[in-house]
Amino acid sequence: LSSGLDCFLVTLNATSQVVIDRLLLRSLKGKSRLGTFARDLILRYLNFSPQNGKFGFELYDPLAVGALLKFVEFEEEKIDVVTVGENYGQLVRCKEGSPVFISKRVRAKEFIEYFLERLCLVR
Repeated sequence: LSSGLDCFLVTLNATSQVVIDRLLLRSLKGKSRLGTFARDLILRYLNFSPQNGKFGFELYDPLAVGALLKFVEFEEEKIDVVTVGENYGQLVRCKEGSPVFISKRVRAKEFIEYFLERLCLVR
């Protein structure tokens, strides 16, 4: 955090806004073999175990890329990392911390449509 480089954090509460649930997935059709393969692969993931896809297929890594494409808005905050005690590893806001950019708003519907289009999936 103290490197001096701009640091952008896409938080879990941001990624939980971009979810492909089973209902949406079942309504999609592949425009190509790639689209059909992508849909079937995600469905298999969701059905692999009861905990997978409890809420749907959350787009963690794709949203990190989506942040670069301006689907995520960030606000600067000062934070530090707890290095001792029971909260070890947690990020905390503080006045003397390093400035980082934390995700605050996600254009979720637009991003999901963009993502599905790139996977050759249509409704």
